[in-house]
Amino acid sequence: TPFFEFLNCKFYSSQDTLYTGGSPLYFKNCLIEGQIDYIFGESNAVFDSCELRWKGYSEGANGGYITAARAGSGSYTGYLMYNCKVTKNKSLTVKPGYFGRPWGQTAKVLFLNTVLEDGSTIADAGWYSMSGVQPETVAGFKEYGTKLANGGGVNTSQRKGHILSQNDAQGVNIKNYLNNWTPSYM
Repeated sequence: TPFFEFLNCKFYSSQDTLYTGGSPLYFKNCLIEGQIDYIFGESNAVFDSCELRWKGYSEGANGGYITAARAGSGSYTGYLMYNCKVTKNKSLTVKPGYFGRPWGQTAKVLFLNTVLEDGSTIADAGWYSMSGVQPETVAGFKEYGTKLANGGGVNTSQRKGHILSQNDAQGVNIKNYLNNWTPSYM
Protein backbone atom coordinates (compact mmCIF):
# COMPACT_ATOMS: atom_id res chain seq x y z
CA THR A 1 0.00 0.00 0.00
CA PRO A 2 1.45 3.40 -0.92
CA PHE A 3 1.57 6.19 1.66
CA PHE A 4 1.06 9.89 0.87
CA GLU A 5 1.77 13.05 2.82
CA PHE A 6 0.97 16.69 2.21
CA LEU A 7 2.65 19.70 3.84
CA ASN A 8 1.31 23.29 3.69
CA CYS A 9 -1.12 22.46 0.87
CA LYS A 10 -4.41 24.21 0.13
CA PHE A 11 -7.53 22.43 -1.11
CA TYR A 12 -10.49 24.57 -2.25
CA SER A 13 -13.96 23.56 -3.37
CA SER A 14 -17.47 23.39 -1.97
CA GLN A 15 -18.73 19.79 -2.05
CA ASP A 16 -16.46 16.73 -1.94
CA THR A 17 -13.28 18.82 -1.85
CA LEU A 18 -10.94 16.02 -0.79
CA TYR A 19 -11.51 12.33 -1.55
CA THR A 20 -9.21 10.26 0.64
CA GLY A 21 -9.29 7.00 -1.35
CA GLY A 22 -7.84 3.91 0.30
CA SER A 23 -4.17 4.66 1.03
CA PRO A 24 -2.94 6.03 4.37
CA LEU A 25 -2.68 9.83 4.18
CA TYR A 26 -1.00 12.47 6.36
CA PHE A 27 -1.81 16.19 6.07
CA LYS A 28 0.28 18.71 8.02
CA ASN A 29 -0.52 22.46 8.23
CA CYS A 30 -2.95 22.26 5.31
CA LEU A 31 -6.01 24.38 4.55
CA ILE A 32 -9.07 22.43 3.41
CA GLU A 33 -12.13 24.46 2.47
CA GLY A 34 -15.59 23.21 1.59
CA GLN A 35 -19.20 22.93 2.61
CA ILE A 36 -20.74 19.48 2.03
CA ASP A 37 -18.80 16.31 2.98
CA TYR A 38 -15.68 18.16 2.01
CA ILE A 39 -13.38 15.47 3.41
CA PHE A 40 -14.76 12.08 2.40
CA GLY A 41 -13.72 8.52 1.69
CA GLU A 42 -12.49 5.38 3.32
CA SER A 43 -8.80 5.72 4.08
CA ASN A 44 -6.88 6.01 7.31
CA ALA A 45 -5.93 9.68 7.39
CA VAL A 46 -4.45 12.12 9.88
CA PHE A 47 -5.05 15.86 9.58
CA ASP A 48 -2.40 17.40 11.84
CA SER A 49 -2.70 21.11 12.70
CA CYS A 50 -4.86 21.80 9.65
CA GLU A 51 -7.42 24.55 9.09
CA LEU A 52 -10.83 23.22 8.11
CA ARG A 53 -12.78 26.16 6.68
CA TRP A 54 -16.48 26.51 5.89
CA LYS A 55 -16.87 27.93 2.40
CA GLY A 56 -20.59 28.71 2.55
CA TYR A 57 -22.80 28.90 -0.53
CA SER A 58 -24.64 32.12 0.22
CA GLU A 59 -25.31 34.59 3.01
CA GLY A 60 -27.19 32.90 5.88
CA ALA A 61 -26.99 29.40 4.33
CA ASN A 62 -27.15 26.31 6.50
CA GLY A 63 -23.85 24.91 7.67
CA GLY A 64 -22.50 21.79 6.05
CA TYR A 65 -20.53 18.70 7.01
CA ILE A 66 -16.77 18.51 7.28
CA THR A 67 -16.49 14.73 6.92
CA ALA A 68 -18.31 11.77 5.37
CA ALA A 69 -16.28 8.69 6.24
CA ARG A 70 -16.77 4.97 5.79
CA ALA A 71 -14.74 1.84 6.41
CA GLY A 72 -12.14 0.87 3.88
CA SER A 73 -10.51 -2.47 3.36
CA GLY A 74 -7.86 -3.85 5.68
CA SER A 75 -7.11 -2.33 9.05
CA TYR A 76 -9.47 0.65 9.19
CA THR A 77 -8.87 3.36 11.79
CA GLY A 78 -10.59 6.26 10.00
CA TYR A 79 -9.87 9.97 10.25
CA LEU A 80 -7.99 11.72 13.03
CA MET A 81 -8.39 15.50 13.11
CA TYR A 82 -5.50 16.35 15.45
CA ASN A 83 -4.99 19.90 16.78
CA CYS A 84 -7.04 21.33 13.90
CA LYS A 85 -9.00 24.54 13.82
CA VAL A 86 -12.43 24.98 12.26
CA THR A 87 -13.00 28.41 10.76
CA LYS A 88 -15.56 30.22 8.61
CA ASN A 89 -15.45 32.14 5.36
CA LYS A 90 -14.84 35.78 6.32
CA SER A 91 -17.04 37.13 3.51
CA LEU A 92 -20.25 35.16 4.37
CA THR A 93 -22.33 34.59 7.47
CA VAL A 94 -23.13 30.88 7.53
CA LYS A 95 -25.14 28.96 10.14
CA PRO A 96 -23.31 26.35 12.25
CA GLY A 97 -22.23 23.13 10.54
CA TYR A 98 -21.33 19.64 11.71
CA PHE A 99 -18.14 17.65 12.24
CA GLY A 100 -19.52 15.06 9.88
CA ARG A 101 -22.10 12.51 8.93
CA PRO A 102 -21.70 8.75 8.48
CA TRP A 103 -21.19 7.40 4.99
CA GLY A 104 -22.17 4.07 6.49
CA GLN A 105 -22.46 2.61 10.00
CA THR A 106 -18.71 1.91 10.12
CA ALA A 107 -17.56 5.55 9.89
CA LYS A 108 -14.71 6.52 12.22
CA VAL A 109 -13.77 10.15 12.81
CA LEU A 110 -12.03 11.59 15.88
CA PHE A 111 -11.67 15.33 16.47
CA LEU A 112 -8.93 15.69 19.11
CA ASN A 113 -8.03 19.10 20.61
CA THR A 114 -10.03 21.04 18.03
CA VAL A 115 -10.25 24.84 18.15
CA LEU A 116 -13.50 26.37 16.89
CA GLU A 117 -13.44 29.94 15.56
CA ASP A 118 -16.43 30.77 17.79
CA GLY A 119 -19.50 29.24 19.39
CA SER A 120 -21.48 29.28 16.15
CA THR A 121 -18.97 27.26 14.11
CA ILE A 122 -20.29 23.77 14.96
CA ALA A 123 -23.93 22.94 15.78
CA ASP A 124 -24.67 21.74 19.31
CA ALA A 125 -25.38 18.19 18.06
CA GLY A 126 -21.89 18.05 16.48
CA TRP A 127 -22.79 15.24 14.08
CA TYR A 128 -25.61 14.67 11.55
CA SER A 129 -27.37 11.67 9.98
CA MET A 130 -26.86 10.34 6.46
CA SER A 131 -28.77 7.70 4.46
CA GLY A 132 -30.76 6.66 7.52
CA VAL A 133 -27.69 6.16 9.74
CA GLN A 134 -28.04 8.18 12.94
CA PRO A 135 -24.82 9.67 14.36
CA GLU A 136 -25.52 8.55 17.93
CA THR A 137 -25.44 4.91 16.75
CA VAL A 138 -21.99 5.29 15.14
CA ALA A 139 -19.43 4.22 17.74
CA GLY A 140 -16.63 5.76 15.67
CA PHE A 141 -17.79 9.41 15.98
CA LYS A 142 -15.65 10.83 18.78
CA GLU A 143 -14.29 14.09 20.09
CA TYR A 144 -12.12 15.35 22.93
CA GLY A 145 -10.69 18.69 24.03
CA THR A 146 -12.78 20.94 21.80
CA LYS A 147 -12.45 24.62 22.73
CA LEU A 148 -13.09 28.08 21.32
CA ALA A 149 -10.37 30.26 19.76
CA ASN A 150 -10.73 32.70 22.67
CA GLY A 151 -9.86 29.85 25.06
CA GLY A 152 -13.43 29.34 26.26
CA GLY A 153 -14.98 25.95 26.69
CA VAL A 154 -17.51 24.25 24.43
CA ASN A 155 -20.69 22.72 25.80
CA THR A 156 -20.74 19.15 24.44
CA SER A 157 -23.78 17.96 26.44
CA GLN A 158 -25.96 17.77 23.29
CA ARG A 159 -23.42 15.99 21.08
CA LYS A 160 -24.68 13.03 19.06
CA GLY A 161 -21.16 11.54 18.94
CA HIS A 162 -19.10 10.17 21.81
CA ILE A 163 -16.86 12.22 24.09
CA LEU A 164 -13.60 10.45 24.87
CA SER A 165 -12.28 10.22 28.39
CA GLN A 166 -8.99 11.97 29.14
CA ASN A 167 -7.36 8.55 29.49
CA ASP A 168 -8.57 7.42 26.05
CA ALA A 169 -7.52 10.74 24.49
CA GLN A 170 -4.01 10.42 25.89
CA GLY A 171 -3.75 6.95 24.34
CA VAL A 172 -4.34 8.21 20.78
CA ASN A 173 -1.29 7.50 18.63
CA ILE A 174 -0.94 9.10 15.18
CA LYS A 175 1.15 6.18 13.86
CA ASN A 176 -1.68 3.75 14.72
CA TYR A 177 -3.97 5.72 12.41
CA LEU A 178 -1.42 5.32 9.63
CA ASN A 179 -0.81 1.55 9.87
CA ASN A 180 2.40 2.19 11.88
CA TRP A 181 3.89 4.45 9.18
CA THR A 182 5.85 7.51 10.39
CA PRO A 183 5.48 10.41 7.92
CA SER A 184 8.60 12.50 7.33
CA TYR A 185 6.67 15.72 8.14
CA MET A 186 5.47 14.45 11.51
